[in-house]
Amino acid sequence: MQTPEMRAKATALVESLADRLPPDRLARYRQFAFVGEWGELADNLAAGLVNRRIPVTAAEKEALREVLYSFELPYPGHRFIERRDEILAALTMAG
Repeated sequence: MQTPEMRAKATALVESLADRLPPDRLARYRQFAFVGEWGELADNLAAGLVNRRIPVTAAEKEALREVLYSFELPYPGHRFIERRDEILAALTMAG
């Protein structure tokens, strides 16, 4: 993640999802943001949303897309960033 705008978007996305995330995961994502581990934040957040089937709004999906696409591929060790199209398609959409 290269720009302050993208950092702000990733942090805002975590806060937007806060009411749907398990408390331990939310704390972890906030810690990643606090220390600037943007790749870890994006990869873990994408994994959590898909694996836990946490519903997202269209705006949240778009924000996640922007975050995931802010990384150049290949991005070794971050399989959810590397499979971003598949991950975005697998998201559970809020009703």
